[in-house]
Amino acid sequence: MLTLHLLCFFAFIQVYEASLKQLNSLEYEAPEPYQEMQDFCPDCNPAVELSPDPLVATTWDSDIDGSHLQYYRVFHPLKYKVSPSDAITGIEHLLSTEKTPSSMIPLTISKSCSLMLDWGVERAAWLELISPNNILPNNTNHIGVQAAISEFNLPYPGKTKSLVRYGNHTYRLETNKHLHEGIRFTWLYFDLPEDNTVSVQISNISLVAKIKPTNYSGYFRSSSETLTKTWYTGAYGVRLNMEENNFNTVLVERGDRVPIQGDGHPTVAAALVAFSSYRLVKEELDQTDSGDHQVVDNGIMAYPLYWCLSAMDYFMESGDIDTFSIYAKHIMKILDPRINDFLTPDLDIQWFGWDDRLGNGWCFHANGDRCPKEAHFALAGLVVRVCKDFARVLYLASMPFASQKYQKSAQHLGRRFVSIQQWPSGFGIHSATNAINAGIPNSNEIEYWMKSILNDRVNICSFSQFNQYWILQALGNAGRMEHALASIELCWGTPLKLGRGCFWENSSPEWLSFMKDGDAAPGLQSYCHPWASGVTAWLSHTLGGIRPLLPGYKTFLASPYVSVSYPNVETSILTPQGKIHVNASLYVSGEFYRLRAMIQSPVPGYFGLRHRFTLPNGDQHGTVGMVLLNRKSANVLNAEDIKYLFGVSSNLWPIPEDLVFVKLNEGGIFHISADYDGASLTKTNRELVATSPFPKPHYPASIIGIDVESRGDGLLVHGRDGYYLIGYDSGKDIVQLPDYIQNVTVLQHGYPGWVNPERKFIGASADEKTFLPTVNTSLRKLGMVGFDEPRFAEINNFFLHIESNQRNRTFCLSVYFVATSDEKRHIIRSMDLNNLNVIAPTTLIQNYTNGVWWTLRYNESVRLRLLDIYGLSISAIGFAMC
Repeated sequence: MLTLHLLCFFAFIQVYEASLKQLNSLEYEAPEPYQEMQDFCPDCNPAVELSPDPLVATTWDSDIDGSHLQYYRVFHPLKYKVSPSDAITGIEHLLSTEKTPSSMIPLTISKSCSLMLDWGVERAAWLELISPNNILPNNTNHIGVQAAISEFNLPYPGKTKSLVRYGNHTYRLETNKHLHEGIRFTWLYFDLPEDNTVSVQISNISLVAKIKPTNYSGYFRSSSETLTKTWYTGAYGVRLNMEENNFNTVLVERGDRVPIQGDGHPTVAAALVAFSSYRLVKEELDQTDSGDHQVVDNGIMAYPLYWCLSAMDYFMESGDIDTFSIYAKHIMKILDPRINDFLTPDLDIQWFGWDDRLGNGWCFHANGDRCPKEAHFALAGLVVRVCKDFARVLYLASMPFASQKYQKSAQHLGRRFVSIQQWPSGFGIHSATNAINAGIPNSNEIEYWMKSILNDRVNICSFSQFNQYWILQALGNAGRMEHALASIELCWGTPLKLGRGCFWENSSPEWLSFMKDGDAAPGLQSYCHPWASGVTAWLSHTLGGIRPLLPGYKTFLASPYVSVSYPNVETSILTPQGKIHVNASLYVSGEFYRLRAMIQSPVPGYFGLRHRFTLPNGDQHGTVGMVLLNRKSANVLNAEDIKYLFGVSSNLWPIPEDLVFVKLNEGGIFHISADYDGASLTKTNRELVATSPFPKPHYPASIIGIDVESRGDGLLVHGRDGYYLIGYDSGKDIVQLPDYIQNVTVLQHGYPGWVNPERKFIGASADEKTFLPTVNTSLRKLGMVGFDEPRFAEINNFFLHIESNQRNRTFCLSVYFVATSDEKRHIIRSMDLNNLNVIAPTTLIQNYTNGVWWTLRYNESVRLRLLDIYGLSISAIGFAMC
């Protein structure tokens, strides 16, 4: 049952759809870059309450030219806030769903104030309003008006500007040449003369939202509302980033809103299942084909390989052999150098992900930087995977000799990989999962990882859902579907619960402990980054189970996954052959669990069902009995039969070993049922439904506390064994370390590499209690590193590296922060310096103008990563035995 919140939100979405019919009711005079929405039906698709997309039910005519963008207006925000509250009259009518846009009562602004509007969901949009007043800069009435936009509830840095007037009364906020930004929140700031002789009237306010006229051709529904919402959130993020002939990589304009081949891989995978966007995906692939020409970021070694995976996805989904014949040559040009330098030490791979375990982003040799071993091993697994997938796709494209060459390469590279000293115990989560996706480890090695790094709730999530896409694939490919599905809620859950619209650039499950709906995230993340949308494709292909066995779905496999925790799944994909629809359920029937499934398809295919069904803890129960096809006993095939029929083994469309198969000889509607013997619903099984396959969180370190009382004098307690005072002596650090600490470094990291941040000397005082005491004198001093405003850039994280020289000796390290303004707040992410796994809960630091000491207890070397939300300041590190 939907929660009241979801029902209210859905009602709000319906208001948006109704407003589409009133687009011409107001005389907005600004020229728009696109056509107004036309040739559409607002409710011809099924309404999906769990979708954030206000146009999820809208369809366009089949003959619409989808290459041209359109726009629609949104007139009613979800919420508003006026400060001071009595500055605007008529504001309550702004939310009224009974008022049509043309009959709204004008707003009257009588004194200086700010107006914040929450439009409920993120859009690709810009702000316009109608006013009879002159509110341009330097007007004769001395009225000052500025506007701002953001994806979260603080104005986005650099996006606050004066309005531009068109005609006599239309004003628009223009923050970039393309107009649109990622917008959920807008602000208007009014600066009026204090004598109250002047007021401002606003007749109408609206968001102008761009949209590509493309219809939802895919469908997904799960017994888990979270998974259903996940599918549609990923799809909406992709849709918002659709341009006329490519996909953007971020919605907000910050300088990197361009097609990027690596970022685009999860994006196009989701676009193919949700929108069947064959033409747009081909245009994207042509523009980002580094096998043919130079493209953005093709120096990142992994990115051309991701393009290869996208090119193969496109061929398998579309069946476009002519285009693939061209792409195949480019794949060879991209792949062959990576085969030749496989496992070469110290490759300049440049970037592999934003997770600390992968190097925290950029790692250019030219900047004296190096990516860690984990990134190199993850790249090696990716190379083997691309070789293996390419071999199978070449086979299906009737290129057997080339297929054999790359199959041999994959086998040879795989043997080399497992012979290195670090295999498998020296692999982290990213390298292990890429190896699984390449089909390299045996069952014992997979089980070793599943009992350690892949069963760790605290560290299973990569810092970006871009990299999480491959972790998710690996859990599925390893046959650990309960872990895979639980990881979706865990790793995609933060933006799902806190955002309204899309998935984010980076996030952590721990952010849920200190963030609320609409809050600004640490590190100034993009709130609509389609590289996080790969989960949508995975849900259709792996949970829903619809996959092409032959290019273009000439033959398909439907192997939906249902279990005690996830008893129902329904999905559709519109293929070149027509729509394939699957609906499967697992339910109790007497002493048995019974599987029922309906498959509708225009072409022949295979239905796959598990030998046994799975409990939430991963245990498998029952054995599949007789399988009925349209109420008649069906002939059952095994996995080897299918692999033999459809070419060399591959993890492009992996065929799970635990499946049995029923052949569907022709197109039509099929009903399949099967009972699982010995699977009675015991009390133990019922109790397991509420459990997670991941164990409870365990942190090897602990947060001792936050001391807001000691202020500067806390140094005498928290630094009684030693300390590191930043910029303390007129900008120079003062260092006195205890014998158990070998070294401390304060760094920033980003595109320029590792940088020693500039120290600032705040001052000296005899009585300022936030300042730190000085030995043998009453004078107190304070220095710091940091910055005042929220920052997006390559150098916006600070790192404190504390190297211990006595292993397993427990100590406390305390960091002292003094804010220069009330707005400052940041987080502390605590990691082991050796393996870069998270060791303690993430902590929010705020309200610290009077100084605060944060203390961690651990027995190994530590990395602290500090991400700003609104600036940050670091002044000292203290050490004490505890």
